[in-house]
Amino acid sequence: MQRMRRLHGIVELLRARRSPVTVAELAQRFSVSERTVFRDLAALRANDVPIDSDTGPTGGVRLARSYHLPPLAITVDEAVAMWVAVKLSEGPAEDRLAAALDKVLGGIPEARRREVQRIFRRIVIGPKASDALQGAGVPPAADIYRTCEQALVNAQVLSLSYVDAGGAASKRTVEPHGLLVLDPVWYLLAHDQMRSAPRTFRLDRIREARLVAGHFDPRDPRTLFPCDPAA
Repeated sequence: MQRMRRLHGIVELLRARRSPVTVAELAQRFSVSERTVFRDLAALRANDVPIDSDTGPTGGVRLARSYHLPPLAITVDEAVAMWVAVKLSEGPAEDRLAAALDKVLGGIPEARRREVQRIFRRIVIGPKASDALQGAGVPPAADIYRTCEQALVNAQVLSLSYVDAGGAASKRTVEPHGLLVLDPVWYLLAHDQMRSAPRTFRLDRIREARLVAGHFDPRDPRTLFPCDPAA
C-alpha cells in the first residue's frame, strides 16, 4: 500500500513540476532513501511511464507533458488492504489515507472498482475489542490472513485447522463470506459445510488455512449473522 501511494505521488509531483526534480528532493519528499527512489523510478519506467533524466547543475528527472496517467494496475486484495487500513486509521492520518484511497479507486477501471467495492461491503469494521479480548487476542499471522483474504475475494472454499477457546482442535471446511474486525482481533465469518451452519472463526486461532476445490455464491455476512457474530 505505502509503495503504491508513493509511486502515484511521484508521478503526480512530476506532472505538477515544470522543472526537473532531483532524486535527493524526491527522497526527502517521500521520506525514503535515494536508492529507494531509483528503484521506484525504474519500476515506473518499466510500466511505460516516460520519465526522462537531465544532467548538469539544474538536472534531475521529469515527466513528458503529453503523458496521461493510465488506470492503476492494482489487484483486488491490494485495494482491500488499503480500504481496511483507512478504516482502522485514527487522527490526522485518516483524512490523508482516505484521500489517497479515493485517488487509487478513481484511477482503476470501472469494472474493477465495482468488484472491489463489493468486497468492501463484506468486511465489517466493528468497535475496538474489549480490554479482555485485546489481552487474549493477537493480530492474525500474515500467511493465514492472506489465504483467508484470497478465499474471500475469489469466493473459494477453505480448509481450516482450528483451535477453539477451550483448546479443542478440529478440521473445518468453510465458505468465507466476510471478515469482522474488532481491532486488533480479526474474525472469519463463514458457512461451515460440515455443520451446515454459520460459524465465526478467530483468525489468530487458525493454525492452518488452505484453499481447496470448490466455489460458492458470496452472501452479505450480515445475513448470516443478524446479531453480533462476536458476542
